[in-house]
Amino acid sequence: MTKPFTTRVLTGFVAIVIFAITGCASDPEPSGDIPGPPTIRVLLERDADAATVSATGTVTAATSGQTAPLLIRGSQTVRQADNGWYIGGQYFPGAARLRLTPGTDALITVNGEQRPGGFDFVTKSAGVFDLVNVVDMEQYLIGVVAGEMFSSWQLDALKAQAVAARTYALFQTKTLDRGHWDVFGDTRDQAYVPIDKWTDNDRRAVAETAGVVLAFAPDGKPRRIFKAYYSSTSGGPSIGAVDAFGDSPVNRIDPINTPVQYGDLDNQSSRYRWTIETTRREFDAAVKRWAADRNHPAAGLGPIVNVQVDARNDLRRPTRYVLIDRSGNTATVGAEPMRNLLGRVGKSWGNWVEPTVSGERIVFAGRGFGHGVGMSQYAVEALAQRGETWDQILKFCYPKVELVRAYRGKP
Repeated sequence: MTKPFTTRVLTGFVAIVIFAITGCASDPEPSGDIPGPPTIRVLLERDADAATVSATGTVTAATSGQTAPLLIRGSQTVRQADNGWYIGGQYFPGAARLRLTPGTDALITVNGEQRPGGFDFVTKSAGVFDLVNVVDMEQYLIGVVAGEMFSSWQLDALKAQAVAARTYALFQTKTLDRGHWDVFGDTRDQAYVPIDKWTDNDRRAVAETAGVVLAFAPDGKPRRIFKAYYSSTSGGPSIGAVDAFGDSPVNRIDPINTPVQYGDLDNQSSRYRWTIETTRREFDAAVKRWAADRNHPAAGLGPIVNVQVDARNDLRRPTRYVLIDRSGNTATVGAEPMRNLLGRVGKSWGNWVEPTVSGERIVFAGRGFGHGVGMSQYAVEALAQRGETWDQILKFCYPKVELVRAYRGKP
């Protein structure tokens, strides 16, 4: 997500939520002997053939064939070749992986971006590698808060963002197996920006909520973390995760599947209301291309003459649309698929549209920015401006949650 108009398109399926939580957010310390924050592996670039690196001090370079301290003078190029790795003119044998770990107080810059932690260069094929930042979870979260919200927003809004982001990141690391990385470093998971974009408020938001996550106990079962979806602007009531992304155990969790009435809380967003205008012919062509790419039943429709809202949730937000051809044949499209489809005819900021067909023209009156599940970031800022505290805000945005401490804030 890019601030302030941010959204995540999230994928993944797990049968159960498996990461149990202990402690209480109001406790100064978590109960029991809970370790410090885990490490998270952030995928920054796929299929690279070279990267530039520099460092403020000594780093350790390690491959399967060699481990050695290294003082990188100036900016050097990293590349994989000859069954090993070159850092500038220095060769390290062992082709599978190169890890650069900073020494005490050192920081590494890769491709012009300085980030905390170390870096893995993981071979995909001869001369091609993935770039992964291996970083302490709390340090990662500072970069996420800085990437997901304006640092000038209320501190309680930033704290709410930190807790939601921490919950999401922990869920991803504990329930997905992506091989040599855990999360994308961009809007496919959470926007994660380099150190030069961090502010004191971003650091405070993370430090003052250290280790705190959202948890839910369904039907008296043990508390579990969940996939804490959030997006920029709901545009009114939110949509449940099942209606947005499809039915799965991950999405059925009450805090993300219970629509929340945000009303006009996020109306300061420039994407609170927006419009796409097109013609029936243009829309029909877009539908056919979109449907063919996905093997969707709409590919078999004749010329489309109408599009309507087909279902709404209890708060009257659309959850499904129906396409109608000139013979009366129909095909339904879900909320997030409709957002993707409308991207073929204009800039579709969200999945809530109210279509109107008039002659050859179709107007889609849109609301909000992002998928609209869970927390609305602009609503969070509005609530913080009204004096709501970060924990009150989170309990409003994610019904039935508890705030608990998953680990100590420092290793």
